[in-house]
Amino acid sequence: MGLTSNLLKSDAKLEACAVSDPAHVYQGQSGAHVGKIQEALKQTDGAVVNASELASQTYGPSTANAVLKFKQNPKRNIKNFRGQFDNIVGKKTIAALDTEMFVIEHGTPPPPPPVDPDMALVNAAEGQRLSALRKAIEEVTKLKNIFEPNPPDQDDPVVQALQRQLFLSPDSNFWLTVNTFLAHMVNNSLKRASFVINKSDPNFAHVDPSNLPSKGVTIGASFFAPGTTDNCRQEVVTHEFFHYVVGLQHFYSTHETGEAMRCPHHLARAVFDIAIGQQKAPCGVDIVCR
Repeated sequence: MGLTSNLLKSDAKLEACAVSDPAHVYQGQSGAHVGKIQEALKQTDGAVVNASELASQTYGPSTANAVLKFKQNPKRNIKNFRGQFDNIVGKKTIAALDTEMFVIEHGTPPPPPPVDPDMALVNAAEGQRLSALRKAIEEVTKLKNIFEPNPPDQDDPVVQALQRQLFLSPDSNFWLTVNTFLAHMVNNSLKRASFVINKSDPNFAHVDPSNLPSKGVTIGASFFAPGTTDNCRQEVVTHEFFHYVVGLQHFYSTHETGEAMRCPHHLARAVFDIAIGQQKAPCGVDIVCR
């Protein structure tokens, strides 16, 4: 279900903004879609926008400031994925503008969108990706704070997960590799891409051959197949976002640290071993979600 207000619906750029992170609207843009955002800000929040920006339908400084104030209003409290307020119109902001405009136009809230069970599974896996990465980053940082630069405790569950999935040894390269893994997780957590469901594709998921997040992640039939668990789905999504960090290659059955550090599957499995303590066997030993 797309936008519902008379002002904003059926505008291709705003409809894209409502569903795709790469389609955000931000300062420097201009056009009819910006003019509609300006009008929505005026009607819903009493925004004052510079006359020249209104005339040219340009997302200038005063429009950006109006967006920021709209999002900072306590009744909305719209923050970005870093937990900060910004002056960009993204999915949450355009949704809020659309809902409030619908109420102004019709006197009642818009009907709730229909639930897509397939996309709900994808969104749940995406939420678990971000949650698991935050937890794993926290745990690896704790490990570093306690032991670095000295050898780590071999009985520590984080160390055991790193040894199990990435084959780390407590040698002179241990902390160098840990720091690289930490950087990979941080980079993964910052990546955003839209999802496209294609059940004619038999695979679990894949990124575009260009490996550009703007091209999105395709979710295939195996992701939804009977027997595919939520743990598998969240690992698949995390795997796909690691492609944006380390590249398109795989080393599923390797037991060599250098290759494991360049394999999205080994990296994803290490994240969940650390974050939720699943203690799965390395790739190539049990069933692999690809």
